[in-house]
Amino acid sequence: MTHRRSALRSILMTSALAIAAAGLQQATPAWAGGDSEIIVAVTKLTVHLDPMGSNSNVNERVSNNLVETLLNYDLATGEMTPGLAESWSVDETSGILSVTIRQGVKCHNGEDFNAEDVEYMFGPARYNS
Repeated sequence: MTHRRSALRSILMTSALAIAAAGLQQATPAWAGGDSEIIVAVTKLTVHLDPMGSNSNVNERVSNNLVETLLNYDLATGEMTPGLAESWSVDETSGILSVTIRQGVKCHNGEDFNAEDVEYMFGPARYNS
Protein backbone atom coordinates (compact mmCIF):
# COMPACT_ATOMS: atom_id res chain seq x y z
CA MET A 1 0.00 0.00 0.00
CA THR A 2 2.84 2.42 0.88
CA HIS A 3 4.61 1.62 -2.40
CA ARG A 4 1.41 2.34 -4.33
CA ARG A 5 0.97 5.76 -2.57
CA SER A 6 4.60 6.62 -3.23
CA ALA A 7 4.22 5.74 -6.91
CA LEU A 8 1.01 7.79 -7.12
CA ARG A 9 2.74 10.75 -5.45
CA SER A 10 5.60 10.51 -7.94
CA ILE A 11 3.20 10.45 -10.89
CA LEU A 12 1.27 13.44 -9.53
CA MET A 13 4.46 15.41 -8.85
CA THR A 14 5.82 14.66 -12.33
CA SER A 15 2.50 15.67 -13.90
CA ALA A 16 2.39 18.89 -11.89
CA LEU A 17 5.95 19.77 -12.92
CA ALA A 18 5.20 19.02 -16.58
CA ILE A 19 2.09 21.22 -16.49
CA ALA A 20 4.00 24.02 -14.75
CA ALA A 21 6.86 23.79 -17.27
CA ALA A 22 4.40 23.92 -20.17
CA GLY A 23 2.78 26.99 -18.65
CA LEU A 24 6.15 28.72 -18.27
CA GLN A 25 7.01 28.09 -21.90
CA GLN A 26 3.75 29.72 -22.99
CA ALA A 27 4.05 32.73 -20.69
CA THR A 28 4.20 36.07 -22.47
CA PRO A 29 5.92 39.07 -20.86
CA ALA A 30 3.55 41.98 -20.14
CA TRP A 31 5.54 44.31 -22.39
CA ALA A 32 5.24 41.96 -25.39
CA GLY A 33 1.83 43.34 -26.24
CA GLY A 34 -1.72 42.25 -25.86
CA ASP A 35 -2.79 43.17 -22.35
CA SER A 36 -2.73 46.73 -21.08
CA GLU A 37 -3.02 45.59 -17.47
CA ILE A 38 -0.20 44.53 -15.19
CA ILE A 39 -0.93 42.68 -11.97
CA VAL A 40 1.55 43.18 -9.15
CA ALA A 41 1.56 41.01 -6.04
CA VAL A 42 2.48 42.66 -2.76
CA THR A 43 2.56 41.28 0.75
CA LYS A 44 0.53 44.16 2.13
CA LEU A 45 -1.29 47.19 0.73
CA THR A 46 0.13 50.60 1.48
CA VAL A 47 -1.88 52.88 3.76
CA HIS A 48 -1.14 56.01 1.67
CA LEU A 49 -0.07 56.71 -1.88
CA ASP A 50 1.64 59.84 -0.56
CA PRO A 51 5.29 58.88 0.12
CA MET A 52 5.24 61.00 3.27
CA GLY A 53 1.96 59.47 4.48
CA SER A 54 3.50 56.38 6.01
CA ASN A 55 7.01 55.26 6.86
CA SER A 56 7.06 51.59 5.91
CA ASN A 57 8.80 49.18 3.57
CA VAL A 58 5.51 48.52 1.77
CA ASN A 59 4.83 52.23 1.27
CA GLU A 60 8.35 52.79 -0.04
CA ARG A 61 8.10 49.96 -2.57
CA VAL A 62 4.81 51.31 -3.91
CA SER A 63 5.68 55.03 -3.90
CA ASN A 64 9.04 54.43 -5.61
CA ASN A 65 7.04 53.18 -8.59
CA LEU A 66 4.57 56.07 -8.57
CA VAL A 67 6.50 59.27 -7.93
CA GLU A 68 9.80 60.77 -8.98
CA THR A 69 12.07 62.32 -6.38
CA LEU A 70 14.49 65.23 -6.54
CA LEU A 71 17.39 62.89 -5.80
CA ASN A 72 17.75 59.13 -5.97
CA TYR A 73 19.81 56.92 -3.70
CA ASP A 74 21.90 54.35 -5.55
CA LEU A 75 21.87 51.23 -3.36
CA ALA A 76 24.88 49.75 -5.17
CA THR A 77 27.19 52.74 -4.70
CA GLY A 78 25.63 54.52 -1.73
CA GLU A 79 25.66 57.76 -3.69
CA MET A 80 22.95 60.25 -4.53
CA THR A 81 22.09 60.51 -8.23
CA PRO A 82 20.00 63.05 -10.17
CA GLY A 83 16.24 62.72 -10.27
CA LEU A 84 14.03 65.75 -10.82
CA ALA A 85 17.01 67.79 -9.64
CA GLU A 86 19.75 67.68 -12.25
CA SER A 87 22.30 69.11 -9.82
CA TRP A 88 22.45 70.12 -6.16
CA SER A 89 24.70 71.54 -3.47
CA VAL A 90 24.59 71.83 0.30
CA ASP A 91 25.78 74.97 2.08
CA GLU A 92 28.15 73.69 4.76
CA THR A 93 27.33 76.55 7.16
CA SER A 94 23.53 76.67 6.97
CA GLY A 95 22.82 73.14 5.75
CA ILE A 96 20.56 74.56 3.03
CA LEU A 97 20.10 72.30 0.03
CA SER A 98 20.03 74.13 -3.32
CA VAL A 99 18.80 72.26 -6.38
CA THR A 100 18.67 72.94 -10.09
CA ILE A 101 15.41 71.49 -11.39
CA ARG A 102 15.42 69.46 -14.59
CA GLN A 103 13.67 71.33 -17.40
CA GLY A 104 10.89 69.88 -19.54
CA VAL A 105 9.22 67.86 -16.76
CA LYS A 106 5.43 67.82 -16.69
CA CYS A 107 3.30 67.24 -13.60
CA HIS A 108 0.38 64.83 -13.57
CA ASN A 109 -1.95 67.68 -14.55
CA GLY A 110 0.16 68.65 -17.58
CA GLU A 111 1.67 71.77 -16.04
CA ASP A 112 5.44 72.35 -15.99
CA PHE A 113 7.25 71.17 -12.86
CA ASN A 114 8.82 74.18 -11.11
CA ALA A 115 10.26 75.51 -7.84
CA GLU A 116 6.76 76.21 -6.45
CA ASP A 117 5.99 72.49 -6.68
CA VAL A 118 9.14 71.68 -4.70
CA GLU A 119 8.28 74.34 -2.12
CA TYR A 120 4.79 72.88 -1.71
CA MET A 121 6.14 69.33 -1.29
CA PHE A 122 8.35 70.40 1.61
CA GLY A 123 6.08 73.11 3.06
CA PRO A 124 3.36 73.12 5.70
CA ALA A 125 0.50 73.69 3.22
CA ARG A 126 0.81 70.10 2.07
CA TYR A 127 0.08 68.77 5.55
CA ASN A 128 -2.60 71.26 6.53
CA SER A 129 -4.94 70.58 3.61
